[in-house]
Amino acid sequence: MDNSFHSSPPSATADEAGGLRQFAGAIDEAFWLAAGCRGKVVYSNPACARLWGRLFHDIPSFLATVHPEDVPQVEEWLAAGWPGLHGEYRIQQPDGTVRWVRSRSFPMHDEAGRVQHCATLSSDITEARQRESQTKQMSRALEQTADAVMITNREGVIEYVNAAFEDISGYSKAEVIGRTPALLRSGFQEPAFYGQMWKLLLNGLPFCDVFINRRKDGELYYEEKTITPVRDEQGNITHFVSTGKDITRRLLAQQRLHRVLHYDAMTGLANRILFVDRLGQALLQARRLGLAVGVLHVSFDLAALFGEGMERRTEERFQGLLARHLKEAVSEGDTVARLGRDEFAILHKEALSAQEMVPLAQRLRLEFAQPLRLEGYELFLTPAIGISRYPGDGTETEELLHKAALAMHQARERGAQYAFYRPEGPAGVHYTNG
Repeated sequence: MDNSFHSSPPSATADEAGGLRQFAGAIDEAFWLAAGCRGKVVYSNPACARLWGRLFHDIPSFLATVHPEDVPQVEEWLAAGWPGLHGEYRIQQPDGTVRWVRSRSFPMHDEAGRVQHCATLSSDITEARQRESQTKQMSRALEQTADAVMITNREGVIEYVNAAFEDISGYSKAEVIGRTPALLRSGFQEPAFYGQMWKLLLNGLPFCDVFINRRKDGELYYEEKTITPVRDEQGNITHFVSTGKDITRRLLAQQRLHRVLHYDAMTGLANRILFVDRLGQALLQARRLGLAVGVLHVSFDLAALFGEGMERRTEERFQGLLARHLKEAVSEGDTVARLGRDEFAILHKEALSAQEMVPLAQRLRLEFAQPLRLEGYELFLTPAIGISRYPGDGTETEELLHKAALAMHQARERGAQYAFYRPEGPAGVHYTNG
């Protein structure tokens, strides 16, 4: 087929036909002209050849270019006549490339009103369809993701939230669109927190942190959130997209695990792991600031007191009572830990000199001068106290704990109220007080 008009409407002059060819050749849309009911293609412009990657001469050769899945739809359109070819469909180029096409057909009538030609304009809408598909996929992904998604404009006004946001916050889309995320604020985070957030966002940087928010029903929840600025083609920030996870359960589980790992289940005191950690931190600070640290090892002879006749529940309550008395005797900021059934340790951060440790030891003795009474039982307890100090007695946590324990045993053996650790003398004796 050549690309000249084989015929033209009777009313069209040669100049008109030439003008039509010039117009068809200049436009970006694919243009082709079919002859009446025969459906023979009598003209196609260069844009048509570029889009299809070939020339087609009639309906069968045109249909051969249509994607097999779309052939039934196109045949249905053509069954209504060429004017029925209005719609979107796929074609396959000779190399197998699939393109989306939107076609519109216009009948051209002769003086008697018969369709003499049918002109068709076709546009390549592949990129638009791809963008539409990507938009739909993104929309489905946003709606189905387990993360709460919120999109606001530059002023922070909410324009979109997904289903997960509704589930987590308790607010519906209708309740939040047009409002700001401030409706989620719990009041537990300082204005400086949000000031830092906006400072980063307006400078084009993402902001990541844990937000303490409040659900619609008033319940607090922790949200691990990332907010990202969105820029237009000119680089201007137009929107902010936030994605967040409700980590409330995870934090509670971590807190429970932390308590199991670091606290004594019977008394609620710190256990050995937590005590050693805090002692290590205190030593770091003491080295940096030139301070002193005291460690007290406190032991009670409970084996003879908690015999088989005492129920475990009662013993546990006595242990709790014992722990409360120990905490009442120490200074604020000190750490009391339970190391074993009848052994406790105290971290004292105000040990500027050995003599300044004496009042604490004396308070501990006085705290147990009266018997502990519980459920008809009376327990008379006499603590044995051993004391070691940084830096004089050691520089490491286990070393200080060990030397405090040695001093405690010496105090118990001699019946002393308390004992400071001293290096062994010729006879292996430790200096004791009391």
